Amino acid sequence: MFSYRVSQKFADDYVENQFYDFFILRKNGLRAKDITLQESEVQNAKFVSLQELEEILQTDCIVKRDPVYDALRDYLYRY
Repeated sequence: MFSYRVSQKFADDYVENQFYDFFILRKNGLRAKDITLQESEVQNAKFVSLQELEEILQTDCIVKRDPVYDALRDYLYRY
C-alpha cells in the first residue's frame, strides 16, 4: 500500500533510519488462525472494526505514527 520513513538523529555520529512498509489484503472469510505471523517482527495482531480502530487511535496504546494512520484511514474509508 505505502511506505513510511523516519530519520532520528540521536548524536552527531548516530542517525537511526526506520522504514515501515504497509500492505493490505482484502479477502472474504479470512480468519486469525489462517495467518502466520513472524514472531520476531510482530508483537501483536488483532482484527478490529473501523469504529474500534478509531477508538484505538485515540488512545496511547498504539505507537504514534500519525501519517501512517492517516493514510490507512483514507484507504479504509474509500472502500
